[in-house]
Amino acid sequence: MTTQEERPIGVGPAAEAADFDDIFRAHYGPLVRSLTVACGNAELAADCVEDGFERAYVRWRKVSRYDNPVAWIRRVAINRMRDHLRREERRARATERLWGDARLVDELPEPPDDRLQRALAALPDQQRIAVSLHYVADLSVAEIAETMSLSSGAVKYHLHAGRNRLRSVLEPEPLADAADDATPGEPDGSSSGATGPDPGTTRTSSPGTKR
Repeated sequence: MTTQEERPIGVGPAAEAADFDDIFRAHYGPLVRSLTVACGNAELAADCVEDGFERAYVRWRKVSRYDNPVAWIRRVAINRMRDHLRREERRARATERLWGDARLVDELPEPPDDRLQRALAALPDQQRIAVSLHYVADLSVAEIAETMSLSSGAVKYHLHAGRNRLRSVLEPEPLADAADDATPGEPDGSSSGATGPDPGTTRTSSPGTKR
């Protein structure tokens, strides 16, 4: 079986169609999965990936000559996803200005055990996209930089910041030691290294001592 690099380019419509079909079958699912993590919406992710493949198909004679056609399709899909998220953000801000805390539609119920998805959704867009491309799509820093039109240094920053934010949300806080709960001057009367009189006992004066 010949690989994409070994297959001659421009050998006719049938060969080009077969080449496109091979790429679609191999990469459609992984692209949808990585964008679903990035945006938290499987339907939106599928729409964006389909749009990327549609745009590639109508100009496949040109796109197929790129070093990495899949990277071009991924970039188109992510750009469309960003446009959609920006529109939704603007719409949400306008709605908030008009209606305050009112909600036009009921929120969909959250699936069980969705701490990771909620933590990802709370990340800034750039961090969420970088994290999803790195850990779900298994892209290198250089590939993410090309896809997001960023420098490698910027990608590393977004990955580092995203990991730290996720870690702070997903890792449980260490339990405080019971011995550390009481500190000097607390209302319970405890202090380090000393104990006060038992509040249930009556203190008596020693002979010759005025109370």
